[in-house]
Amino acid sequence: MAAMHGHSDVAAVLIQHGADPCSTDMSGIRPRDLLRTNQVFETFIKKFENEQVQHFILILCLEHVAATMTLVEANALFKEDMSCISPNEHENKKLDRLKNWTISLGIRTIREFKARLAGAGHQNLTVAAANHYAEIAKKITDMSADCYGTFCQAPLAHRHMISTAGCPTEQRCEMSMETDSYQYDAYLAHASDDEEAVDEVRGQLESNGVRCCEPPLPGSIKIKSMCESVEMAKRTVPFFSKTSLSDNVFLNICDVAEFEAKKRKEDVVIPVTMDVGPESLPPVVRVRNCINFQSQNFIPSLVDAIKGPACAPLYGQLRDENKNMKQEIAAKDDMIRELRQQLEESRALNRRLQAELEVTAPPK
Repeated sequence: MAAMHGHSDVAAVLIQHGADPCSTDMSGIRPRDLLRTNQVFETFIKKFENEQVQHFILILCLEHVAATMTLVEANALFKEDMSCISPNEHENKKLDRLKNWTISLGIRTIREFKARLAGAGHQNLTVAAANHYAEIAKKITDMSADCYGTFCQAPLAHRHMISTAGCPTEQRCEMSMETDSYQYDAYLAHASDDEEAVDEVRGQLESNGVRCCEPPLPGSIKIKSMCESVEMAKRTVPFFSKTSLSDNVFLNICDVAEFEAKKRKEDVVIPVTMDVGPESLPPVVRVRNCINFQSQNFIPSLVDAIKGPACAPLYGQLRDENKNMKQEIAAKDDMIRELRQQLEESRALNRRLQAELEVTAPPK
């Protein structure tokens, strides 16, 4: 009805409360199909039809819910005890678990996400997701056409624009953190028998600023989760051992990584040899530079390989720098507000003194 009559303000409220602008009725008709000649409303609807934008909003909601979630709620939702995890890693682990949880359930929209949370008995997390979605949707609604044009090209790279939505200056539209579209630095592929050794490597990489994909959770769709990890990571690091060479799932993931390398037209695969030599590897992998797991400089060599020849900053480093920049910007914003307040108080004092002078001045 909002689309049919061109009520963009009503549509905005509906979208902010989780309405899907891409949904169809029983006849397969979408909201935009009901539009009458209303350029403003059509532009508004297009903002939320963009799949990248919808996916981006869902990611922000996942991050918010993970930050809101208590350990008790996390243990109940993921059916595992997270109390043994270091407190410094709680936030990252909750987010990684939540992302894997949504992937395993095939969640693609905020409505599905809220329904699953409510179905699992987490009403407060459902409300947190709904409220955060409404805030983001409002900010996107308020974006100017120029800002939205920049934002929708790569929402993840322009996520800062959400906190400064509305873009009062042209400069804000041009700001972006130059980074690739990946979400992780590395995905460590391995056989289940090598999990303990690879987990130790994962910990050392994390301490060096390398953000690694989490392994698939028990009960998740393993192949699907692994393939998505390859796509989300800048590099795939397969750990070749006697066990993994006989693991069909592992070898399939190596094939997916090679396909991803061809698609990106860059080196994606960094093979690691554990208890086998390079001659034992599949021919397509054998031609690559392998890193020996037993070598003394294994971790430094692996970190350098993940960075690549251009020595681009790692995701973890960018994340920390971005966090520091946000803190600096927030501190400067507070300083500007304080200075403006002081300026206004000075002006008020000046006006008051001038009024008193006019009253006390002797008549001419």
